[in-house]
Amino acid sequence: MSIEQTTNRGSARFSVKRPATFITAGLLAAALAVAGGPLAASAASGPTVTPNVSTASAAAQITLTGSGFQADESVTVTLDGAPAQTYPETVSTDDNGAFNDSPVSVYLADTLKPGSHTITVTGSDPADSAQTDITVVPQPTITVSPASLTVSAIRSTGVTAKVSGFTAGTKVQFGVGGANMGGSDGAPVVVASDGTATHTYTFAAGNAFAAAGTYTVSASSLDFSVVSQAASYTVVADPAAATPATPVKTTASFTG
Repeated sequence: MSIEQTTNRGSARFSVKRPATFITAGLLAAALAVAGGPLAASAASGPTVTPNVSTASAAAQITLTGSGFQADESVTVTLDGAPAQTYPETVSTDDNGAFNDSPVSVYLADTLKPGSHTITVTGSDPADSAQTDITVVPQPTITVSPASLTVSAIRSTGVTAKVSGFTAGTKVQFGVGGANMGGSDGAPVVVASDGTATHTYTFAAGNAFAAAGTYTVSASSLDFSVVSQAASYTVVADPAAATPATPVKTTASFTG
């Protein structure tokens, strides 16, 4: 779906009969305006907002640029009428009415349903508002194998993740997360013609992700506009090595 931008500012044209003197004056004013004379003036444009993409998934991030608002004011950003999570949390405009800290990041909830959704940015005057529509697509799915492995295994053969549902030919970045930590892993992977991409996670001894625990993996487009669902795997401690039995020496006595 293409992006549609709308504002609530409109203009109306009125046609009335005027005396010849007014018509002549009007023609003179028009000529001066074209020539750049003192009567030339530029029409004020209304607010507009533009997202970096027209489609995105739930749990993703998009960015917005905005212009045409009042200078030096705070604006509110809503998604389908509810406050949107943004960075920075408070969005404001500069001396020219454009977003400060542009572009502004908008984070989409992981519960957002596929379909058309409307982002609205409103200035201090409710008449100063702009809208844009985005299409939310289903999140790609992800699986991992094996779902459980030992510390030794994560350091050697590792665990392989496979995502399905990305656009063929695009690049995706795989990530991994654990308790209070997370990040990307490996170089971006090109999505195959069937919409899938795979990545194997292995971690050297001493790496936080090589310790026993449960970890989540996911993949995203490089601009974070499409983010896969998450899957998890568990690393368990290696089995304790069997301790050889120690012979017990005792004094034996025999009778007979």
